[in-house]
Amino acid sequence: MKKILLAIVLLPLLAVAQITDNDGDWSEIHVTLSNTPEAELMVRTGDIDNLGFGWPANFDPFSGQSTPSHSYPWAANETDPDGTDRIMVISSYNGNAPLGRDGYTAGTSRPSNSVRPITLTFSTSLNIHSAILQIFVDDFQAPVWGANYTVYIDNVRNTDLEKTINSLIQTGPIGKMINYKFPDDLLYLLNDGELSIKFDDLTSGAGDGYAIDFVKLLINPVSETNTNANIRGKVTDSNSGEAIEGAIITIDNNKKDTTDAEGNYEIHDIIPGIVQLRTYKEGYGAKSELVDIQSGQTKDVNFQLTSPVPRLIYISPNNNETFVSTNRKIKLVFDQVINSATFNSASFILSDQEDDISGTYEISNDTLIFTPNLLLANKTYEITITTSLKNSAGVSLEQDSRYQFSTNAIATSVLNTKTNTFGINPNPVKEVVHTDFVGDAKEYYILNSLSQIVQQGKFSQDIRLKENFNPGIYFMSIVTGDNKIYSSKLFITK
Repeated sequence: MKKILLAIVLLPLLAVAQITDNDGDWSEIHVTLSNTPEAELMVRTGDIDNLGFGWPANFDPFSGQSTPSHSYPWAANETDPDGTDRIMVISSYNGNAPLGRDGYTAGTSRPSNSVRPITLTFSTSLNIHSAILQIFVDDFQAPVWGANYTVYIDNVRNTDLEKTINSLIQTGPIGKMINYKFPDDLLYLLNDGELSIKFDDLTSGAGDGYAIDFVKLLINPVSETNTNANIRGKVTDSNSGEAIEGAIITIDNNKKDTTDAEGNYEIHDIIPGIVQLRTYKEGYGAKSELVDIQSGQTKDVNFQLTSPVPRLIYISPNNNETFVSTNRKIKLVFDQVINSATFNSASFILSDQEDDISGTYEISNDTLIFTPNLLLANKTYEITITTSLKNSAGVSLEQDSRYQFSTNAIATSVLNTKTNTFGINPNPVKEVVHTDFVGDAKEYYILNSLSQIVQQGKFSQDIRLKENFNPGIYFMSIVTGDNKIYSSKLFITK
């Protein structure tokens, strides 16, 4: 039986409520402030009280320092907002943790420790051009217990935050600040005045629990009052040891630098806390490092990059392909052998606007095939391939890549058709398709075997083919005025 050691350290509570210009009253559970020293709008959910244990004397949670250990488990206060000041254990944990369990998991039970999202609400007429999310996290230890967290912001999976959370080892019940800058393409999530953040693991069964003290959103930051931390270092080739010029170093979609001729970089004015430092250069695999930095510190972080980097040379469905069949498999071909163990839900993500799509993985040397459990007609899906995918030598991709495709009832009907629903005479055809279709037909589509539309237009009894057809098997679909679909197999010769 695995023994759980409970370390109990009592922290002195603040004697009086703390009120600051940046955050208002720290004891309030929902706060919205306009035109603070930090931002045009500050929104906070959760009281700043270290899960109710209070802060040591003169401790600043925004300094990047970790808190001392505190006692566990503890009783949640139901007046605290959902997802804050309570122990939460990942949804896939079922009592049989592969690598054992932490004290948070052992000391609590369902349903009180079930995962809950944290939600911020606000009202603003601002033109949002920038935003920073600050999350005070407690006891995340994914590498220790074998957890594989997924992170959702407003039901949109966030692989950047996932990389941070899945690298974090907080060595027990201690708290720490995570800073995340919204990339420009996700700022639209703030337009409706509501933001939901959820951390969970639906697959590993790990015995890992965690807690969140508070979440703070800075909209249109005007000045970062506590940004006196710095990171510097050198990037070299892992094979030759030579300096790499032109490598890009970024911190959480925020500040960045490019290495000089000696491979050196420097990034200044960093918000203290846990930050994800990433580097890549074309032709080299990406590398990342979790940096725990405090106010006033300058840290040295060096990288060794490896080439050649895996490159995607074929993807099906093609990017932005439409009229894809709902029984279509996703096929990826790389120019190198891929490590099959890295082809999983952390490296390959198929999602729609609401959720991730589950399925089965097939791997053969350089070819990866994902078979979705269910695709729906007339929906847009996004494929995300992250730098968690590596080749057999352990080299990651350069950057995360995203592709889209759309399904359609026409393609699904065509490829699922077992018999002709209208006649084509003659069939095979050379130049003109003559049909015997009778009815209120409004348009036609001709698709190849990959569900790609190669010709379409207003329906007529005789349809002349374009000149670019290759001989082969095609499918013809006719759509009527009441949107019924009729399909037939079409043989084209030249």
